[in-house]
Amino acid sequence: MADRRRFHLDLDGHAVSVLCGRPSRAVEMLVDGKVVVAARVRAGAAAVLRGEFPGDPPQPFAVYVVRPADPDEAPLCTLDTGGMRYLMPVVPLGPVRPQRPHNPPSRTPDEMVRRWVDHHREHRRERGRAAPHSPAASPPDTPPDTPPDTPQMVSGPKGR
Repeated sequence: MADRRRFHLDLDGHAVSVLCGRPSRAVEMLVDGKVVVAARVRAGAAAVLRGEFPGDPPQPFAVYVVRPADPDEAPLCTLDTGGMRYLMPVVPLGPVRPQRPHNPPSRTPDEMVRRWVDHHREHRRERGRAAPHSPAASPPDTPPDTPPDTPQMVSGPKGR
């Protein structure tokens, strides 16, 4: 569970919010932005918060908050008024940040190898080095007129 959760419902022109805090187990109910009731609720226990909608005549209502015993689970919040029960949805406390699009990773090892080879081939070209399969990439001890498949004589110590 996050440190704080906010439940919110707009009903008959009034905004009802319930804030549940994890560390202190505090529960606050706000009607039209003003704190009406505050209480502490034990884990695994339920709280009934009673209030009135302003108006002539005032309309009574009750909010039921059930905190689960497991701290990773979300509390349940319902509002009762005039014989009707409404489930209060969880809404974020701050602005929602849009997710940045990202490139999906290669899905197969072949694609990963191809991307790696292409990247390094481009990197070599940018640095001015020769491509791996060009004639300039042959070893320096091979004479230029000798075909690459021809075996070469290697001189070593005599007598062995």
